[in-house]
Amino acid sequence: MRNAGDLTLQTVNASGAVEIRATTDLNVNDLDAAGAITLTSEGGNLNVSDGSIVSPTADIALTATAGSILDFDGGTTSSILTGGVVTMDARDGIGASSDAIDTSGATLEARSTAGDIYTREIDGVTLGATGGFAQSLNAGGELSITSVAGTLDVIEAIQAAGSASIAGDVVQISANVTANGVGVAAASSVTVTDPAQLVSG
Repeated sequence: MRNAGDLTLQTVNASGAVEIRATTDLNVNDLDAAGAITLTSEGGNLNVSDGSIVSPTADIALTATAGSILDFDGGTTSSILTGGVVTMDARDGIGASSDAIDTSGATLEARSTAGDIYTREIDGVTLGATGGFAQSLNAGGELSITSVAGTLDVIEAIQAAGSASIAGDVVQISANVTANGVGVAAASSVTVTDPAQLVSG
């Protein structure tokens, strides 16, 4: 489905896969699908709210080709829930320092060529190795990833033009993290496995 102009999804339930494109803003309030979910804003922002995008086991891909992916209700519960892969790609940024994108997925990859990335994972997550992007997280500005519980497992490189902050209960890093300042914090433990490096400069 492709819509000319802004599009708001109030309540959508699908028994299979869903693919929706909007030429400007795409606002998602409630979308549940049994299959994969692919959402694209071609010329504006892709705005999500708490619990708005759900697929039990299939992959979820969000793209804002000429804008940002934003949490527009200010909530702190997951906006994106799946047992599969969450992929986010937005030119101007993903989330904000005051309101990160809340996710609950098995695997996460995100890219913003010109903006910041702020994501908050509700439980454990693996970063990378989906084949989608060259790095698991790649930001044209600042980058912050937080896992509230469980293990945050970095198995593919992270890169940011600005600073990078990685935080969780348990943090495991087996791929390079390169940024203009790297911070890693964990409530329980941090493990960096050779030959992975934290490169700051």
